[in-house]
Amino acid sequence: MAEKSEKQKNAEHRSGIRVNMKHFLSMLMCIAIMALFCYLMNGRLGLYVALLLVLAMVISAVLTWVTIKQVEISFASRNEIVNKGDTVKVDFTVSKKTWIPTPFIEISLSSKGNLEPVTPEKFRIAMGFSKKKRSYSVKYLAKYCTASKVELNMPEIIDYMGVFTAHVGKLMISGDGVCRFGIIPMIHDINQQNELLRICCDASAYDDNAEETDESATIGSGVPGYEHREYVPGDPIKRINWKLSTKRDIYMIRLDEKLAAMSQGILFELSDERKEDGSYSESSDIVTEAALSMAAVMLKQGLRCDIYCKSGGWQCYEITNEGELTQFQTALADYEPDSETSSLPISELESRHHRVVMYFTNRKGTLPQKVEQLRQAGCEVYTVGASQYADDMETDCCYSVNSDIDFTRIK
Repeated sequence: MAEKSEKQKNAEHRSGIRVNMKHFLSMLMCIAIMALFCYLMNGRLGLYVALLLVLAMVISAVLTWVTIKQVEISFASRNEIVNKGDTVKVDFTVSKKTWIPTPFIEISLSSKGNLEPVTPEKFRIAMGFSKKKRSYSVKYLAKYCTASKVELNMPEIIDYMGVFTAHVGKLMISGDGVCRFGIIPMIHDINQQNELLRICCDASAYDDNAEETDESATIGSGVPGYEHREYVPGDPIKRINWKLSTKRDIYMIRLDEKLAAMSQGILFELSDERKEDGSYSESSDIVTEAALSMAAVMLKQGLRCDIYCKSGGWQCYEITNEGELTQFQTALADYEPDSETSSLPISELESRHHRVVMYFTNRKGTLPQKVEQLRQAGCEVYTVGASQYADDMETDCCYSVNSDIDFTRIK
């Protein structure tokens, strides 16, 4: 027999009847008014009404007590990966074992901020004499990316008069009673002439004073010794491959074979220190898609990058082809912000010779110290945060990014 979930144990432990004092006092006031009516005006009528009110409360309490253990609510846990913008559905089932009329059953679901309810999350169900099983669904819009969940709150039975309340005595819950959804972030088109991309690529891949090296090897495009990408304003003119540019009718920049193999360094870390903020889910979504889109545009430019993702510990994703980019994109769907502050992967950055690091984060309090650690390790650091928190980024070389994944330098 499967072990009972925590919710089932809580339901059984807390299934006693409780009194709603506000409604109970209202009923006592009504009885007192009838007693006064009995004394001043019509004794028999007032007595009948007062007794009727007392009897109604007793019957209502008895019905609630009898049906507590007769109602069953089934809710199945599941894990699912969905695309951002999809609509997901969470189901639960209500049934009972007795023909005795059941008081109101109140059921509610709760979701995290990156899921937006499309239909109501709260139900008050009156089954009456029926023993027929009923199924209900709540739909949610996957509004923002990364991990999210929907949880069944403790169902309650409320008597017909609203005086007595009790938790449903039997919850048929599989797993832990939580539906988890991984929401896949989108890859946006980034302007390949944006300043942040140009600065990071130039700083890590170019040395204008270096001599042109061995051109005996043929790479990629067939031009000896070099790989290429499209020209963006600010690139060194001397690195334009005029012959290839003429053939393609677009300026092409050559990259030294040795330097082209070097990877860009990206740090990605989300913290839950801003979770009470109303724009927390949106800002986390923006930072996540900005990091993913930056990796995608680098891959499109023919540059590889190493992404260090903070999820428990630091994990490194080497992005050298479309398959690895998709793997990282899927991993972000299950990403959960970290509540702990841990050290950065300094040794890994040094071993891979990352001279420039783009740091995508929503941190605030510890951000200056983390940036200083990276600089002491010899890295040139550019921090990127959501535009909602642009004023909180207390470091230099900062960029804000909006929902369209447009980068703006703020310091």
